[in-house]
Amino acid sequence: MKEKIRERKEQLKYLKKIIIKYESYLCDAIFKDLSKPKEEFILTELFGVYDEFNFFIKKLNKLNKLKKFKNGFYDLFSETGYVYQPVGKVLILNTWNYPINLLFIPLAGSLGSGNETVLRLHPFTPEINKVIKLIVDDYNQVYSNIQLADNKGDLIDFINNNEWNFIFYTGSTNIGYKIKKIADSKNISCCLELGGKSPSIIFSDCKINKTIDEILFGKSLNMGQTCIAPDYLLVESSIYNKFILNFEKTLNKFNKRLKTSKIINENSKERIKSYHKDITLDKIQLLEISNIDCSIMKQEIFGPVLPIVKFDNFKDIKRVIDKNKNPLSIYAFTENNKNIEFIKTISTGNIMINSTMSVLNNNKLSFGGIGNSGINRYRGKASFELFSNKISFNKNIFDPYLFIKNNLYSKTNKFIIKLIHKIKSR
Repeated sequence: MKEKIRERKEQLKYLKKIIIKYESYLCDAIFKDLSKPKEEFILTELFGVYDEFNFFIKKLNKLNKLKKFKNGFYDLFSETGYVYQPVGKVLILNTWNYPINLLFIPLAGSLGSGNETVLRLHPFTPEINKVIKLIVDDYNQVYSNIQLADNKGDLIDFINNNEWNFIFYTGSTNIGYKIKKIADSKNISCCLELGGKSPSIIFSDCKINKTIDEILFGKSLNMGQTCIAPDYLLVESSIYNKFILNFEKTLNKFNKRLKTSKIINENSKERIKSYHKDITLDKIQLLEISNIDCSIMKQEIFGPVLPIVKFDNFKDIKRVIDKNKNPLSIYAFTENNKNIEFIKTISTGNIMINSTMSVLNNNKLSFGGIGNSGINRYRGKASFELFSNKISFNKNIFDPYLFIKNNLYSKTNKFIIKLIHKIKSR
């Protein structure tokens, strides 16, 4: 086992070295495909990838050790815990908006867990895909546990016509549900990283200027085309007018220096523009909403528009969020513990207080959705468990109950069982 772990660590080190070698190619390619600036790409994609590789290189020995438990009454003289085995053949389905981050972070977990991994790339990023192919080809000069699948043809047919032990998918809810249906029919596990309408809830006690800066940072990345971007704002009525005034003032300055990605294609542009006649797509825009049943409040925007809605109480917040249940993230801006405790009761994948996007920079925290926004979680230790079969392990050194097992129905043993039962049922 030690040899296998050593080899996995060498694979991770080698792949990281190759990614670093092609870093400038990746920066050029991401700009050609998405117009994403170099600094944004490094911050939002490469930092996370390197952190994940470093985590597994450093922690892999510890992760693979038997997870021993403090022994209780029944296993006083036993060694108990969990051991982990590779799940087998893993399929990672990449997406286009963060094509390096969302490919190599799960790949680090799959490699660290000892799996064979097949990568299928997204057709929207042809230049990035060329560089990824160079990286994989370089890696396969030495190792052979990563394969690149052809991304032509129907995705669902491709999944259905091949054998997998685990599927990792990032993308739309619609495709995610189809993948889940296949996984269920074949009795295999999957991780679905989907999306949803992630609200920013702004309470009256917030620090308004800091709140605005956080929201604009989260919304501007990749021009709002981020699964956990703030999708809409819920602002407490008592500060609503003041908040809008300050927001518009800051927004005017912010938009003048805004340099970020393009909207991915014409279909996306037309979809976003259809929400309102004044949407331009060349800047972040605030859009006041009086009717929460309007079209922009029915689906994830995935663009630079920020609807803003008033609320008076917790019931109002719940009513709006329940229109699009299980958001991937909830952002709340408040110092009040009562407000924070309320936020903790809402079904969501991630909660951030007084910040946006912060969970993405911390692989001590797992990341994932719930219900409509996803199934299962990954990153750091969670990735190791996700891409492994977790097996209960018990090594018996001395069995103090052997005398009971040998003659379960004797008078003495009946008395002992009765006594233990009495103790346990108190």
